[in-house]
Amino acid sequence: MDWSQFGNFAVRYLPQLWNGMLVTIAVAALAAPTALAIGVLLTVPRVAGWRLPSALVRAYVEVMRNTPLLVQMYLLFFGLPLVGIFWGEITCGVLAVALQHAAFLSELLRSGIAAVGAKQWEAGQAIGMRRWAIFRQIVLPQAAIKVMAPVSNQLIVLVKDTSLVSAIGVLDLTLSGKVIIERSGASFEVFILVAALYLILTSVIGAGCSSQRDALLAEARMSISVLIANLPYLLQGALVTLWLAFVVVIAGTLLGAVVGTISSGGGPILRSLVTAYVFVFRGIPVLVVMFLGFYTFPAFGIRLSAYAAVMISMVFYVGAFVTEAVRGAIAAVPTGQIAAAKSLGMRRLTMLREVVLPQAARLSIAPILNISLMAIKQTSYASVVGAWELSFAAREVVERTLAAFQIFLGVMVIYFLICYPISLLANYCERKLSFDH
Repeated sequence: MDWSQFGNFAVRYLPQLWNGMLVTIAVAALAAPTALAIGVLLTVPRVAGWRLPSALVRAYVEVMRNTPLLVQMYLLFFGLPLVGIFWGEITCGVLAVALQHAAFLSELLRSGIAAVGAKQWEAGQAIGMRRWAIFRQIVLPQAAIKVMAPVSNQLIVLVKDTSLVSAIGVLDLTLSGKVIIERSGASFEVFILVAALYLILTSVIGAGCSSQRDALLAEARMSISVLIANLPYLLQGALVTLWLAFVVVIAGTLLGAVVGTISSGGGPILRSLVTAYVFVFRGIPVLVVMFLGFYTFPAFGIRLSAYAAVMISMVFYVGAFVTEAVRGAIAAVPTGQIAAAKSLGMRRLTMLREVVLPQAARLSIAPILNISLMAIKQTSYASVVGAWELSFAAREVVERTLAAFQIFLGVMVIYFLICYPISLLANYCERKLSFDH
């Protein structure tokens, strides 16, 4: 890449990328309040203690949390026309993003309300306040403060996830970058600009969402046999997904553990470099990171398969999140433990190995399992850059059979069966460590 011409290149193509960014902002601006409103509605039954609605909400949350957003988006975009609902790609994209993140937001809101102590309710009742008045005047203001930071983080994730609408034809920032690449061939320069624009956007938010065909469609709606017939093919894709996820999770965890451990005891320069690494990879959508990896290596004459490019990109992406989890776990080790180790004359390396790391490892297990869950679902994005796995296999089957509902529902079930045990394990570790620590 000729950096001397990068300024001219940026000036030439920034207006087109800016138009794509406006679409991204519009999608996020529609999806964010919709997700928040749905999240509030989902929270009400859980807080009120209504059994049946609460069970339905929990089922909804688990399904949304344990299936990839891209597959949910495909299900809406390709499946709704089969039942006579013809919505545009923007509507389907906004709805998919909103429904996915509403599940996460409802859990954040519920946990914030639950974090307000029971004594607050008792004090309100003691002075004669009604239940709704206690909730509105005492509980809600405190819960709002507690959930402000995690809700802001979730909204930033929502903005990054809007990059997935490019997979169904929405000319957002990501797809605008791909269009420019097809014309100019300057893949590296384009995605540098795309990544920078996403980084600016997330930083601002963080500082401040025919008759034969008809017959085929009718048959696809009525019959589940098409899913059973293609299940072996989908399971082959699931095996590839598991292999891809295994490599990414193991390598990303090792990378994050090493970087997080070294940075905790390193000098200011090393900590600054690690902070910059975490900031950049956490502020850019994983799909853009995949595109950068997929197009950057050929730009430097390195020919890699789609799988290799995706794995390398995702390893660095997952590694950034694990780094932060490890650093936080090390920082959470009580200073008294370290002082006691020093008083016994332990050397720095011995103290780290014998005292700090065993405790930090226990504290970081649950966050790393949640990160692994995220990484498994994000492997579905690899299909966008041409890597054949479960989501790619599902699209191939849908193109042959037009049975979008059956196939994508089946794919969601497969992803759920993969992810749900890990989700249960993460929840168990959180409960276990919260009592044992």
